[in-house]
Amino acid sequence: MQGWGDSPLTPLGQQQATRHGELLKRENVEEIHASDLGRVRQTIECIQKNCIVETSYHETLREFNMGAWEGQKVECIERHDPDTYLEWRRGDGDIAAPEGESKQAVKRRVSSTLESITSDCSGSVAFVTHGGTTRVLLELLLELTQAQKNEIRIPNNVVHRIDITSETPSVVHFRDGGPPLEGICSSWT
Repeated sequence: MQGWGDSPLTPLGQQQATRHGELLKRENVEEIHASDLGRVRQTIECIQKNCIVETSYHETLREFNMGAWEGQKVECIERHDPDTYLEWRRGDGDIAAPEGESKQAVKRRVSSTLESITSDCSGSVAFVTHGGTTRVLLELLLELTQAQKNEIRIPNNVVHRIDITSETPSVVHFRDGGPPLEGICSSWT
């Protein structure tokens, strides 16, 4: 569990971020809002090789704080705290890792930032965050059903584009900088 902990991007992660920059340039992104954690800052450096736009860093776009679970392998957590881990995996909004954040807490902080950014936005904006935070952003922007929430996958090589200019938001995703695919990514490969 990484949570707020940091680790450097792998060479593959750097390649993926560089391709994301190419995609964001093609999509005419005008600004980026990002988590302030180091691994996202490294991602932004790679993105900006191809897409140089104003970037704002937000503590409120960080990944879930995983508290006492940070730095531990999932197998260890499952062995020592199986009930809490299982409840947390099921997605109950009020369950958190010991000393960590619940989904509801993350939703509150992300929702506030999202509302602030989109309230006076007139162009294309990119959010560069983390898997859990991206899941929350998708849920907030698309008002997903539980079945849709269960299908979401957030691999590092995928970018979602959400058009909220019409009454009904639409979503496509791009894998490895390729052409748009309808809907939310629902597979790891």
